[in-house]
Amino acid sequence: GAHFIGEPVALSLEGAVSLANGEGFANVEATRLDAARGTFAIEGEFANATRVLALDLAVDEGPGGIAATRLGIPGAPALEMTVSGTAPIDDYAADLSIATDGVERIAGDFTLTTTRPPAAADGTEQPPVRNVSLDVAGDVAALLAPDYRPFFGSDVRLEADLEQDSNGAIAVPALTLEARAVRLNGSLDL
Repeated sequence: GAHFIGEPVALSLEGAVSLANGEGFANVEATRLDAARGTFAIEGEFANATRVLALDLAVDEGPGGIAATRLGIPGAPALEMTVSGTAPIDDYAADLSIATDGVERIAGDFTLTTTRPPAAADGTEQPPVRNVSLDVAGDVAALLAPDYRPFFGSDVRLEADLEQDSNGAIAVPALTLEARAVRLNGSLDL
């Protein structure tokens, strides 16, 4: 495991995964067996007939865990991360949260939607546009190196809308970042 995650680790892995014809399920849990506490669990499924995606992802690690260490979180505190949502894939929403040492640091949600522009003047159907929206907020100070904490402060909010057209072009028609030392509103074409 050292080459894959940067340190030797002993863990058990249990579960099942099936993927066929674009649909499937996963129910997997990895649990550390060595001195460090840690679990990673993912339970999800997608069905073509309903186009519903169900996803529950959870990471729960004690101090010095793999995620906090690899992410460079100062002090490598105990870390909990969750993503959870069930909805049609073309109108999907999920909640997410990150906590360290039992204190929620970031919480919010994201959505994935697919929209179809109006038909062309000649009646030709237009290809779909994929949209991703993110709305998260929290006190991220504990997640940052001490030099960055005064800049961001204890109340940060990020809202972003991304669009991907059928050609793969990405646009960010709305972006807002609010922190102690910055208020950014704008848009971006990539």
